[in-house]
Formats: sequence, structure tokens, C-alpha cells
Amino acid sequence: MTNQTTPSAPELNDVPTEAPNPRHAFAKAIATAQAIVANVSPEQLNLPTPCDGYNVEGLLGHLCAVLRRTAAVGRGEPAMSVPQEITGIAADGWATEFAAATVEVTSVWGDADLLSKLMILPWAQMPGFALLGMYTGEVSVHTWDLAVATGQTPEWDLSVLAAALHAAKIGNPIDGGGRPSQFDTFKLTMPNRGEGMSAPFGEVVPTPADAPLIDQLVAWTGRKPA
Repeated sequence: MTNQTTPSAPELNDVPTEAPNPRHAFAKAIATAQAIVANVSPEQLNLPTPCDGYNVEGLLGHLCAVLRRTAAVGRGEPAMSVPQEITGIAADGWATEFAAATVEVTSVWGDADLLSKLMILPWAQMPGFALLGMYTGEVSVHTWDLAVATGQTPEWDLSVLAAALHAAKIGNPIDGGGRPSQFDTFKLTMPNRGEGMSAPFGEVVPTPADAPLIDQLVAWTGRKPA
């Protein structure tokens, strides 16, 4: 029987291949997502996803918002100037919207100086390289959500997943459980009390020690691997 474990935050030598440059890892995560988005059909938009509160259409809108929010923060704009979800896109227009958001965010983050710049978020302050690590994880997890919902199998880059898992374990430690309630309390300190925001992670789901990296990543955010 394979032991179920909830591992602690990994050391750098836990990364199975050389850790990629944060900008390159983020770009690869987006490319993986873009391939999945491109294969979503209008008939699938109302399907449920593993991400609580989102159907496929809502998750597409959230993924596009993640890219546009990352661009906004890179420009020095408030993170909350971008809504949690992009809406009003035609049923067959999500691939185009995602491509446009990709152009925007990669253009902003083409400036390597942003990696060392302090980024201000309502919930944290961090250098640019850490912010890209955080969003690399979010894009990857939502790519998995979308793929599960629409019956697709992404071609994962293991070095990107390892970097994303490393960032996730630093940014979202176990903290003794109660993650969603902790987030609800924290929202009270955010602008507009975090209106419209829900907890981006649930309790850690124990996974086998030898589970694939994508399973470990999504389990760390509270999802049960497929």
C-alpha cells in the first residue's frame, strides 16, 4: 500500500529538473493553458469544474482575469482594478480573449527588472519573481480544472509544475487547517472587504508520496486529483 502523505514545503533540491527562469516558467504555464482553452467548445461552457463556484465559462473568464491582473500589477496598478472574472465574451470567443490577455501580460513582464521589483497586492507584498511563481501555480491549477471539466489531457512541463508546487507551498502553507475560514477573516482587511473573492484554496488533500507533480499541486490547493 502506498503511504498517504502531506509533505512539508520542498527544498530547492526537490525540483526534478533545473528550475526555469520565472518568466519562462510563467510563459510555459500560459502556453499549456492556451492549448486547453483552444479546444473548449461552446457546448461545454455550462459544464461544472473542480473549481468551486465556476462552470467552464466562468473559469475561462477567471483565467483571462488572472493574466490581465498579473499584467496590471506589473504596471504598478492595483490588483483589484481587474475583476475576478472577465465576462461578456462570445461563446466562441474565449480562445481569442485568452490570446489577447497573453499578449498583454507577456508584453508587460518582458521587462526583466520587474523580477526584483516589490509588488504590492492587497494580501501580500513580494518581489516580482515570487509573484510570477504564485501565478504560475494558479494558471497551472486552473488549466487542470479546465482540462478535467472538458475531458482533455494537458502536456505538462515537469519543471514548471515543480516550480509552481514550490511556490504554492511557500505561499499557502498548511497552517494547521482552516484555510477557507482564515481567508474569510483576512478578506476583512482588504479593499472593499474582498468583495467578490472566494477562498482560492481548500484544505490540503493528502496524496501518495510518489504521486505525479500535477496531482501534488492540485491536492495542495484542496482538489482531489482525478
